[in-house]
Amino acid sequence: MSTEIKCECLDILCDVLHKYGNLMDTDHESLLTSLLPRLSSNQASFRKKSISCIDVLLAIDLVLTSERQFHC
Repeated sequence: MSTEIKCECLDILCDVLHKYGNLMDTDHESLLTSLLPRLSSNQASFRKKSISCIDVLLAIDLVLTSERQFHC
């Protein structure tokens, strides 16, 4: 698969995470596990898109964690 297609897929993943990431928190660990190896890519654009997705995941996890602590 070409890097361009992979980058488009990562863009779509980021959009989905922005909109629905809080509803799919059970999948965050597997998504993160899939995204982390992408950081060693030779393509800077691919690494950048991967970082953007990881950033969204971590931001959502931070919000969900603080909400859980607040309600306990």
